[in-house]
Amino acid sequence: MPSGRAQVTTLPGGRYAAMAVRGTGEQVGQAWARLLGQWLPSSRLQLDSRPCFEYYPAGAAYDEASGAFECELCIPVAPL
Repeated sequence: MPSGRAQVTTLPGGRYAAMAVRGTGEQVGQAWARLLGQWLPSSRLQLDSRPCFEYYPAGAAYDEASGAFECELCIPVAPL
């Protein structure tokens, strides 16, 4: 069980769009902006009320020197 500042929750099922990202915190923030501001409007989908989240799979890369890491940005989607 996680300790410290980690949060544990159960996510509701359904359709999510996911985008793999590798970069620093700033670059991941820019990727969120592209996903929500560019990809989503052109996808013929819309956000629904479930939470957006970042997924960090076991074994995802992290570079201490640059601060770059790997994760997946996940957004809940539904038809327009």
